[in-house]
This record gives sequence, C-alpha cells and structure tokens, in this order.
Amino acid sequence: MNHQTSLRLTAALLLLAFTLSGCQMLYMFAGKGSQEALYVIPKGARVLIFVDVRPTAHMPAEGPLVLGEKIADHLFRHKAADNFVAQQRLSEVRRLDDFRKMGIADIARATDADVVLHVDVIQYTANTISDSSISEGSAAALVKVVDRNGNRLWPPEGTAMGAPVQARLDPLLTEQRDLNAVHKELAELLTIRIGRMFHAYDLEDKEMTK
Repeated sequence: MNHQTSLRLTAALLLLAFTLSGCQMLYMFAGKGSQEALYVIPKGARVLIFVDVRPTAHMPAEGPLVLGEKIADHLFRHKAADNFVAQQRLSEVRRLDDFRKMGIADIARATDADVVLHVDVIQYTANTISDSSISEGSAAALVKVVDRNGNRLWPPEGTAMGAPVQARLDPLLTEQRDLNAVHKELAELLTIRIGRMFHAYDLEDKEMTK
C-alpha cells in the first residue's frame, strides 16, 4: 500500500468514525423518539365520536357525552381532525325510539357523519371500598373507526373487534380523591389513550404517555 492510498484510507476511516459518533450523539439528544399515529383520520372528514356504553359498564349517565367531547377536543388540539359532529346531535339521536336497533352506519347517516370513531366501553367501575374510605376505578374499551356505510376503516376487518384501551386508578383515600375525581381521572386517561392513537407524539411527553 503506497503512502497516498494509506492517507485516503485513514481519512475514510476517520470520516466513518465521526459519522458514527455524530449518529450516536444525535440518538442521545433525540431521546426515546416519537410514536407515529396508528391511524390517520381522513382529512376534512366530518367525525362523530360515538361513546357506546354496554349495559354491564356502570358509567354515569353523562359519561358518554363528557368523554366524547374530551376526545374531540384532544383530536382538535393535536390536529388529528377538525370537523366534528356535536355531541348534542348524537344525544338527540339517542332519544329516538329505535336507537338501540340502529347500527353504526345508521347513526353516522342520522348525524351526517363521514366517519365514526366508535368507543365501545365494555367495562367501567368507580367505587369506594373499606367503609367508603378508599376510592378506586377502572375502565376498558375497544376502539375502531367506521365509515358512514358501515365499512371498518381501522383496525382492519378480521384483525380484532377493536383496538383495546384500558385505564386503571389504584386505591386511594377518599380524602385525596372522591368518586367525582375518579370519574374525571378515568375520563382523562381514556381521552389520552384513545386520542393518541390518531396522531404522532413524543415518547418523552409525560402527559401523553400516561
């Protein structure tokens, strides 16, 4: 190997070392990175957040409306969607005599929605234990997106009934968290864990990774 070739090889190795070092430094500064959206809601679509509570889930009567509004607000703030069906419009449809016979596509058309973000609440409890001195709560839901014709947009047909979401509050003295606070915290956890499915977020964001 002549002297000129040796110099070129040394320079190439130094360049590779600096490049690798730079990549490592960038990785260190980047932290944990980000999570991409699991599904991107079609741009401009009129979105209905339909919180559908099963009879076995003991959510307060106002719970579906509150959670629906919270999820819509979250999606709007994080630019995941910007055109929503008002929860009041859904409340009007809920009062129809044949509401329980309506499918998601029927509800979408009745509310003039393009897509429905369906939150199927399968379990919800908020109670006190030990002579009402301790409060606790938990909730579980399946989430899917359906178009106005009833076609599943996400998750794909045949993969699951919906994307599972869970929220749990460990037992705490009621002096620190009463039942109203349990309902509020469960709604906030569900909102974050459902909303973040539809937009990218920083994995070091402590609020978003609750």
